[in-house]
Amino acid sequence: TLLRMDALSVFLALIALVLGTVVCLYSVFYMQQDKGQEYYYPLLLLMVAGIVGIGLATDFLILYLFFELMSIPSYALVVFRRHEWMAIEAGMKYIVMGAVGSALAFFGISLVYFQTGTVTFSYLIGMIGNTPILQAALIFLIIGFGVKAAIVPLHTWLPDAHSAAPSGISAMLSGIVIGAGFFTMLRSLLVFTGTGFAVGELLIIIALLTM
Repeated sequence: TLLRMDALSVFLALIALVLGTVVCLYSVFYMQQDKGQEYYYPLLLLMVAGIVGIGLATDFLILYLFFELMSIPSYALVVFRRHEWMAIEAGMKYIVMGAVGSALAFFGISLVYFQTGTVTFSYLIGMIGNTPILQAALIFLIIGFGVKAAIVPLHTWLPDAHSAAPSGISAMLSGIVIGAGFFTMLRSLLVFTGTGFAVGELLIIIALLTM
């Protein structure tokens, strides 16, 4: 199956759906003076759909596609008020860093496929070995998905994006988009556990540095 629901995916979906609903209701009044609302709400809903899909993914390819479904609308929403220079600057920084991160993550996924011949999480468990190629894949996945998770030192887009985005989108970024980025990274790294990679220790170090 391409999609599967478990307790963690239900938790992620509930947060995304509840927060997305609240932001939509809040935006009815907050965004009433802004132009382009016919784009704002579809983009917001696409971003929520991407977050829900991230929790349901059962392989790297589906995970990556939903990750991009979340990311691309978020780029557009950060720069929604494009008549303001601050929004343009923040959006460009966010897009460039996000695009580079996505490319690195995809390269990491390709290395996993090159080494194992599969991208399905259930098949990968037990197939991952401590090889130089998979070590490189692990680093690319952490960096690539870590940009969206705003881990240090890949967090520099975040202050600008928060201040430039509409308040509802800023709430989505801090409330669930960063969490979904970390969820994506965590889901990717779980296949490396128990294979000689110090994934747990690495996540602890990343978390401490980010805090």
